[in-house]
Amino acid sequence: MLPTQLDLVLKRLIYFGAPKAFVVAILLLTWQSFFDLSQSAEYQVLEYYAGVGRIARLSACTGYRAAAFDVVFDKPEVTEAWPGSPTTKALALAMALQGQVNECISFWGICCSSWIHMNCGTSGRNHLSPMGCESYPSVQCANMLVSRSMLLIFLCVCLGGTPVVENPGSSMIWMHERFQWLLGVLEGMKIRMFKTRFWMCHFNSPTMKRTILWSPGSAIAALKAFATMRRADFRFDKKTARKYRTRAGKVAYQGTEALKGTQVYTPKFAGFVVRMIPHFNDPKRKQKLPVLPNVPLRYYRFDVGY
Repeated sequence: MLPTQLDLVLKRLIYFGAPKAFVVAILLLTWQSFFDLSQSAEYQVLEYYAGVGRIARLSACTGYRAAAFDVVFDKPEVTEAWPGSPTTKALALAMALQGQVNECISFWGICCSSWIHMNCGTSGRNHLSPMGCESYPSVQCANMLVSRSMLLIFLCVCLGGTPVVENPGSSMIWMHERFQWLLGVLEGMKIRMFKTRFWMCHFNSPTMKRTILWSPGSAIAALKAFATMRRADFRFDKKTARKYRTRAGKVAYQGTEALKGTQVYTPKFAGFVVRMIPHFNDPKRKQKLPVLPNVPLRYYRFDVGY
């Protein structure tokens, strides 16, 4: 990334109301002697919460410059949840800054365990209180996780890239305050956020797994072809949850070991995502970022604090 390109990204972040602390974090990182954006690689595909990094690996095999990020790649530095250490936070931010300007596709399979319907009894999340019972450490970590992820996604948008957010169909992650903030900011930028639902079983998933995607790239509409499913066409031997009754006689559910297996994308789905990359970057389909006032960066001010 050239210095002029970094200035433009910072202008967009400030002009559209990014938190001051986030902009300062970017500046502090770019000022470090070990991190030279002008000499670093520019990635065309980024995969966050990568697990085994299937999308990034397949993208690299196809000829794209790709990188993957997950806490399992940095276990010695991780405490409870990402971002658990200064090293991890800096690495996540550095990877986003190394996305190729106007061409980077970033895929975000954000950890969903605290946001799905099955966990509502523990997290206390509902449509009236989507932030849940914030006195629980697990809920606090999940909220922080989504908040910081949304800031990085906003950075990817300001780079001219196309982020894609993936979560289970029952997830309430879109109700998070920072997610709603991001939707409002994109609306102010005249950028439309598309949403599509589909069944992951069409891509050889071991379970049905109703899935939802959000992205400013209209190419995700191709997944509408997999929005319907007949149970008779698929056979599922593994159960992802078991039903039981508590001591008070209330019906409850608990996830099984098979539930963890649904976190990893199948090779068929990863291949479908990689084939969509040219459509995400198609100039005829890509939404344009607004033109900013032509004034030096030092004249931009933080009018909105969040």
